[in-house]
Amino acid sequence: MAMHEFSLESLIELDGGRVPVAFNQAVVRLLKDCEDRPNDSKARKVTVELSLKPIGDEHGNLDEVKGSFKVKDTVPERETKEYSFGVRKRSGQPVLVFNDMSDDDVNQKTIDD
Repeated sequence: MAMHEFSLESLIELDGGRVPVAFNQAVVRLLKDCEDRPNDSKARKVTVELSLKPIGDEHGNLDEVKGSFKVKDTVPERETKEYSFGVRKRSGQPVLVFNDMSDDDVNQKTIDD
């Protein structure tokens, strides 16, 4: 059994390096999103959260500390342009409708009308 002093660098030794692997996978997901949407200049983020929970002994002294990690990646939401919808009634219930020839003005008349 080898004891390691906890540090960012020593995480590679903990649980087969799962935390650094999760971090690297999150970075790859962010890069893929950057490739997919290069014109969306909003930031992509990776967050590594460490939670520590003290465990006391029967005398009220610190016995050990339980720790866990959360690796979270965040990409900007995908958002479309604004569309124009109309409201009609079908069987007494309101329904949304749109004009497939003019998605920015539901009331726009076209040659087809």
